[in-house]
Amino acid sequence: MAELTLESGRKKILEWMRANDVSYQDIATAFGYKNKQTVRDYITGDVDSTKANELVLRIISKFRIR
Repeated sequence: MAELTLESGRKKILEWMRANDVSYQDIATAFGYKNKQTVRDYITGDVDSTKANELVLRIISKFRIR
């Protein structure tokens, strides 16, 4: 089975963050992360893990990013 990649979702989140003036710290606070660097790594794809993919999907779902 092909590995799940969420690159297009990550790009949409970054576009949404820029358009709405949302920071990595804002996302970290909203989703209970203590470290904004972890959130940045997950959203930009620097870390591509199950936890990273789960956060990306949660952000897309929560804010209805399309």
